[in-house]
Amino acid sequence: MPDDDPLLSPEDVQRLLQIGAETVRRRIRDGTLRAYRDGGSVSFKRSEVLNSLQPYEKESRRPTKRDPEMG
Repeated sequence: MPDDDPLLSPEDVQRLLQIGAETVRRRIRDGTLRAYRDGGSVSFKRSEVLNSLQPYEKESRRPTKRDPEMG
């Protein structure tokens, strides 16, 4: 992990991923988003946040009627 990997606040993660606060909390609970706690504050490594998107990107690819995969 690079030392220059910026840390993000929960609000930064919400803006970056375009999700709500409850979704951030749910992803922390289910282990898809790793949070770092320091006292009362929570932060996230930007690279880990971006890597956490990979499973969701695959799920969001749904064939449509015009999609050639539908045959």
